Amino acid sequence: MKTKKIFLFALIAMTLTGCEDFLDRYPQGGTLLYGQYKDLDGLLEGTVMGIYSTMYEFGGDHDVFGKRSIDMYGDLLSGDMAMPTTRYGWFRYDEYGYTRQYRGGYIWSFYYEIIRLCNLAINAAEESGTIDLPNSTVTLTSEMVNRGYYYGEILAMRGYAYAGLMQYFIQTSDAVDYSNTLSIPVYDEVYTETDAITGAPRALAEEVYLQIEQDLKTAIDYLDAYGKNADLKVYGYSGANAERGSKLEINADVARGILAYAYLNWGGHDAEALRYATEVIDAEAYSIIPNNDVLTNGFNDVNDPSWLWGQNVTIDNTTSLASFFGQVDIHSYSYAWAGDVKGVDDELLKAITDMKWDIRKHWWFDKSGNEDGSYAFAPTNKFFSATSNHSTEDDKIDRDWLSDNVFMRIESLHLIAAEACLNLDNLDSAVIFLDNIMRERIDTAANAQTLYDTYKTSLAGNATAVRNALIYNWRTELWGEGYSLQTFRRIEKTRKTGSNHSVRSAQTLSSGDYQYTFDIPSSEVRYNRFLNTDNDVLKQKQNK
Repeated sequence: MKTKKIFLFALIAMTLTGCEDFLDRYPQGGTLLYGQYKDLDGLLEGTVMGIYSTMYEFGGDHDVFGKRSIDMYGDLLSGDMAMPTTRYGWFRYDEYGYTRQYRGGYIWSFYYEIIRLCNLAINAAEESGTIDLPNSTVTLTSEMVNRGYYYGEILAMRGYAYAGLMQYFIQTSDAVDYSNTLSIPVYDEVYTETDAITGAPRALAEEVYLQIEQDLKTAIDYLDAYGKNADLKVYGYSGANAERGSKLEINADVARGILAYAYLNWGGHDAEALRYATEVIDAEAYSIIPNNDVLTNGFNDVNDPSWLWGQNVTIDNTTSLASFFGQVDIHSYSYAWAGDVKGVDDELLKAITDMKWDIRKHWWFDKSGNEDGSYAFAPTNKFFSATSNHSTEDDKIDRDWLSDNVFMRIESLHLIAAEACLNLDNLDSAVIFLDNIMRERIDTAANAQTLYDTYKTSLAGNATAVRNALIYNWRTELWGEGYSLQTFRRIEKTRKTGSNHSVRSAQTLSSGDYQYTFDIPSSEVRYNRFLNTDNDVLKQKQNK
């Protein structure tokens, strides 16, 4: 792929105070030029943690707080998350179906800021010397292991960011020819002080995915190789996490998970998606939440054995009310507790309840809510603070907002593997991966096991039934975790909303509609001269 120089024009308004600052040799705003950056001490270590901080960074409004707010945008837009009331205004436009108009700029800048930081670190690191994979003729030092491992983390985060962009700014693979469709600009270098500031043209969708593939495969090689020398690092984790300071940092398993999901969204790469998903599953370093813990887990602790990737929220890094639990958990001091419930779509809950064997129906209140009739459809038993004892009383709710943020669970890898098997016409294996989750989701009712056994038998050799079971589990198991929109766009295609939405009640949604593929933000088009042309605008319209 042709190398391009990076300057993210969409970030100008966020990082500089005006055009004059933009042209300064050393601007006073938040953006560092390469000449400044490469001279910083400890640049790899500092940049790694700086990159990760973008995952949970407060964006100025209470519905802008990094990755978990983007997860909510998608779940609301696709209808699986419902807001019967929007009195405080946060996430109102996502509930109304206007995410494309109101969130495109933030999603664009969120991922491209990660790419910008990754490129700064990669280029500066490579300039100071080649970072090779270890070999038997070299005695590794702690410095070499740290440098090589950080290099893998940064490559993985760049691949992750491009994969995230492709979930919003390009149509699904069955709707377009990726080898002949323009998508987004690819930046894989930084500009130096002597380079012209030009931006970059849009790359073909296939080129972007090839960049994602290259970054993540290389990252896996480095994370695997240097992770095996975890004894040279100072971290105190053990087992699958010995090589990283916390689960906020990516390891080889997380990189494999990101790549497997990217392959699934790419389309036509199911064998590769299956390979990388099963490599993580077969290593058995992470375990599906067991049946006994389904209703008591709370999804609030990064140390949970099912979590591959997540943030340990502390008093130092909490974004308080502007957070996932500050918006969703009725047991915390939150907008949901105060009345703006972010609940399950009632049509989806009906489908879960109709299964009869599925204990996950207890993750949410039904339409009657709790004792006083409030909080209907709220995720009372899925997302809750560990310190609140499930109370909604004013003096007992959690007011510290220290519940952790989940970015990836092992359950998603089983679903990726199941979908890949379905697409490869291997129905038996697809059922096995689905059963790995579902057998841990059987209710405690006396006849639940029998009902589940009958349901599982109905899947045998039935591609339609397996597809429906797959969609059901993507939507149910990972509700509120940011997978709903892609499930809708990739495999489901149409969806009927329930009656508990503010605006879009009882509507049939189609993933082919324009609002589910975002346009490049006007700020990028305005400042990137490669995009601000009649020819490119025409091509973009033709690709809709």
